[in-house]
Amino acid sequence: MSSKIKEIQILALSSVEDPDWDYEYRKICRWYSATFSTPLERVETELSVLHVLRHYYEDAFSKLKDSSNEDSRDNYELIKDRIINGIEPEEVIAAKEAEDDEWEKEMLREIEENNKEIEKLEPPKQVNSPELLKNPNIEDELEFSVSGEDSPPEL
Repeated sequence: MSSKIKEIQILALSSVEDPDWDYEYRKICRWYSATFSTPLERVETELSVLHVLRHYYEDAFSKLKDSSNEDSRDNYELIKDRIINGIEPEEVIAAKEAEDDEWEKEMLREIEENNKEIEKLEPPKQVNSPELLKNPNIEDELEFSVSGEDSPPEL
């Protein structure tokens, strides 16, 4: 292998391992060239950086926003917040976690209130309770409940 090719490969590996602005722009130019069937040399030399980047970001953002994948749509919102409001993803995640924690506390409070209300209620009579077992017609009443009749038996 010639030393020139090896040097180019080392440069390429270096760019991939530690990307800089030039590498990122070349990658975007390759995307533009493939997407719009434009020769790469023309993209790099004739088109403005603004033109190429605008199309790249519009394409990337619209794919996230229009995705049926909820995580992709969430990523779009995070990116939008970060760009427009200067909010870092960690801040957004922390705010959402705080919101979830508050919701969880509210649900636990409601469950506790419901449990207290249930405890105040009189427990239902059990079939094996002494007063029901003394009733000689209990079998007729039970038969009705499984017989499927339209109306209860008259007592």
